[in-house]
Parts: sequence; C-alpha cells; structure tokens
Amino acid sequence: MLYVEYETAKTKYNRAKEIYDNLIAEKEELFQITQIHGMDYEVERVDGGIQKSSFDAYMLKKEQTKIDERIAEAEDILKRRKEQLQTTENELVASSDISDKIYILKYLGNSTKSQIAEKTGYSTSQVYRILEKIEKKIRNL
Repeated sequence: MLYVEYETAKTKYNRAKEIYDNLIAEKEELFQITQIHGMDYEVERVDGGIQKSSFDAYMLKKEQTKIDERIAEAEDILKRRKEQLQTTENELVASSDISDKIYILKYLGNSTKSQIAEKTGYSTSQVYRILEKIEKKIRNL
C-alpha cells in the first residue's frame, strides 16, 4: 500500500510549499518599504529635515530578518520534497497492489467508480469497499 507513503510525501510537500509561499509573501511585504507612499500631513515633521532612505531601511530589515537565506533554504527543502514526491509517485505507479492501482485510477487519474470497476475487473461494490478503506487510511494519517 504505497498510496499511504505517497499521501505522506504529498502532505510534506504541501507544507514545504506553504512555508516557501509565506516567506515570499514576507519578502514582498518587506519590499513595500521601498515603494513611494503619500505624504502624511496629519503629523508634524520633527526629524530635523533628515531624509531617510527607504531603500536603506529595506536593506537593513532584509539583513536583520535574513529573508534571502531563509528563502534559499525553504526553496532547497521544497525541491527535495518534490523529488521525494515524484519518486514515491513512480513507485506507486509501478506497484501491483490492487489498492494502489485503484488509488491511482481514482486520485491521480480522476476515474469514476464505475470506470475503475471496468478497468480492474472488480465489481462496482468491491471498488466502493476498497475506496472506503483507502479513504479511511488517508483520513487517519
């Protein structure tokens, strides 16, 4: 039953992708410091006329948060998770276990239960029972 390993690998990949996406969003938000903003006339200017560089503030904050290093690390992890997912998928496709075959047809091939029954030679009710076991195992991961 390699579909369990595949589901685990897929979950880990999705988590890594979410972390990577969050880091990219954090960098985008940080980059907004460099963008031109309207002048706020509601507050008095008390900085003595010293101009602050928004780009310098951006670079300082970027160094403090080490965002580029974190993104590079997350990107590396994401790449490795994708390779792991692909390897597990290849093993799953090569599997001779009927549960794996039905999983592939249903979740990777988007086949209907009657199409799965036709392709596997099993009855539709047997396919329902196997899919029920598969779904129960996936929920319990």
